[in-house]
Amino acid sequence: MTKYFFHITYKDETALDEYGSHFSTPYRAITEAELNLLTFALEAKVRGKSVPHTVVIVEDGISRKFVAARSTEN
Repeated sequence: MTKYFFHITYKDETALDEYGSHFSTPYRAITEAELNLLTFALEAKVRGKSVPHTVVIVEDGISRKFVAARSTEN
């Protein structure tokens, strides 16, 4: 399995994923990242905190590869 990192951007900061998660395909990693982004956005709204705007998915390797970016904005 390949390791993917999900870097989440908020209004004034970016939370870098230092540990990553293993997925069998890039599609599974993208799906998980989208679900996490929406979950974090909902939790932030409920708690009155900064809502995440974007998640960037990066595939691990000798040279890391950009896979996708997803946003909570339309």
